[in-house]
Amino acid sequence: MSGTRRLSVCVLRVPNSETMAAVRAGGWLERAMPQIGAMVSRLVRVEDTAARLSSETFALALPATDHAAARLTAERIAAVIACTAFDAGPNRSPFVVELDVGVAEMQPDETPAALLERASAQVS
Repeated sequence: MSGTRRLSVCVLRVPNSETMAAVRAGGWLERAMPQIGAMVSRLVRVEDTAARLSSETFALALPATDHAAARLTAERIAAVIACTAFDAGPNRSPFVVELDVGVAEMQPDETPAALLERASAQVS
């Protein structure tokens, strides 16, 4: 992409795993998501944008970032979240939250919506 500025988008999503199903069922995940969102927004650079797309999905817009650097950023954020013990309430053990990531770098003439859709399709 010579002559143009790079832009990558990352999507971070709570997976439909057995572990996360138990956390959802207890209502703990819903209570933790605002804290997770705050963490995500603090773990990006000042020029980046973090947004919550849905109840369990976040997106990052990373200007001047290629695909490889964006993947590292998303994986770093997911690792920080995975190492955090969230409160499950009185007399309950803390729980952790897993995030799957997808990354896409903007291609020439690609719309922002198409870029976000491509990143979302890469979540694994």
